[in-house]
Amino acid sequence: MNRRPPKALVLGATALFAVIAAVVLLGDVWQPWLDRKGIEDYARDFSQMPTPPALSGAPAASLAWLDSATSPKILTPHISSGAPIEVDGATAETWTFEPARRGGPATFFVLRHGEIGASPAFIWLPGNGFGPIAYPFVGHFYDAMFEAGYDVVVWVPPYHVSRADPSGRGILTNDTAENQQILLASVAEVRMMARYLRTAGVKRMGGWGGSMGAAILWLASALEKFDLMSLMIPVVDWRTITLAPEMNPLLEALEAAGTSRAVIDQTYLAISPVAYTSLTPGDAIQIQLARYDQLNPEGSVRDFAREKGITQVDAYDRGHATILVSWDLYQDFAAFLRRMD
Repeated sequence: MNRRPPKALVLGATALFAVIAAVVLLGDVWQPWLDRKGIEDYARDFSQMPTPPALSGAPAASLAWLDSATSPKILTPHISSGAPIEVDGATAETWTFEPARRGGPATFFVLRHGEIGASPAFIWLPGNGFGPIAYPFVGHFYDAMFEAGYDVVVWVPPYHVSRADPSGRGILTNDTAENQQILLASVAEVRMMARYLRTAGVKRMGGWGGSMGAAILWLASALEKFDLMSLMIPVVDWRTITLAPEMNPLLEALEAAGTSRAVIDQTYLAISPVAYTSLTPGDAIQIQLARYDQLNPEGSVRDFAREKGITQVDAYDRGHATILVSWDLYQDFAAFLRRMD
């Protein structure tokens, strides 16, 4: 299907593809390096931020706490025609929900066949950094879902695209408590949409999450029923990133300000998929992992899959940053949809 992106965007995406393709060809040396460089960049950016107030305690991970912390208010969306993404034959809309939450009003791009409720729906959750440069790649996922008969509902993360902050801040900062709250607010937005779709008559609902989006989807699926899910390079434990060696200078600064590593550890565990069980059966879940991923190491993801009873695990010779440059990725997702039909 033709998504008809602007010519400048096509040229930019082509240039990015060429650069990433060159890195991919260098295989197991440069792809891990690229991921670790990404963690270093996060650590450098965080170190330049003001040290946040000390955090004296952290909640214990429990389903009751998660439910309370992410309890959604069912709101009526403001619907406007058009969206930055397109699929042939789809009615494209942008849905926003007021009042504004962290990172602006909750926003979803919707690609629908007909009236909402007449077709099954897929809620699609991207990772950090989602934006126009990714559209030509992730559009293959939209095509697969739409061709399989699903309406496509794309969640826009806080501080991304139309929710971008003029200050340029991202969704994650050096503030452990704020990071937990923004991710919990994101789970609440997804739960709100899941309930809205069910109320509108959607009988079959799928979820797709990539990286950060996969973590948010998993937490939402512990409380809302998704009939099937696909997780790409999922963040299964936030501590793998937030307690990485590259973060040591930041962690030392937080400790010096009065926040212990034990509190940091517990704060991120409370919002990590490893701490929860999804309502979606393991045989209705697909994981697509990257063998060279340094943010979500293959071993950790496979351990998670075994513990949660997930049997379909597809692996690619890619890193976290290069996963989208794999045609098999999209073919395997389409095959998963056919198997689950």
